[in-house]
Amino acid sequence: MNSARSVAVIGPDLTITGDIRNGGTIEVQGVVEGSISADRVTIHGGGRVFGLLAAGSADVDGTLQGQVLVRQLLQIGATGVVHGDVRYGKIAMQVGANLNADVRNVPPDIAGDLNLAVDRGLRLLVGEFGCRAHQAALELVAALRAVAVERHGDCEAGAQ
Repeated sequence: MNSARSVAVIGPDLTITGDIRNGGTIEVQGVVEGSISADRVTIHGGGRVFGLLAAGSADVDGTLQGQVLVRQLLQIGATGVVHGDVRYGKIAMQVGANLNADVRNVPPDIAGDLNLAVDRGLRLLVGEFGCRAHQAALELVAALRAVAVERHGDCEAGAQ
């Protein structure tokens, strides 16, 4: 990829309506209404994104509203505001960050989501998402030591 194309900057006086796709980095200082797809996205203070964000990693110091899919680290700064439906690999928030969303952790090494339900902190039910997800839930529970797990019918310890 040409290094001149690796960073796209949406300036503070610019509003874009539509889809933005970039294999590199997108920096938003203005407004985007639509979808953004990139390896890395930075929404600066004063920057606003409304719509779908699909990225490898994202830093939010402005406003992000909509569906958010970040495979690695979603970092929300002290002035960052995130509202909507958020799926992330890892998340970090600074003091003052505003997160009002349906949030789900989707580690990159687990295929599919975990469907977990906790009954008053006593029991954890693991949905039908396969043995790998079940094993991840067992490891989580072992770390917490506060709940019991019901075994998925076909799963054995260490099964994939």
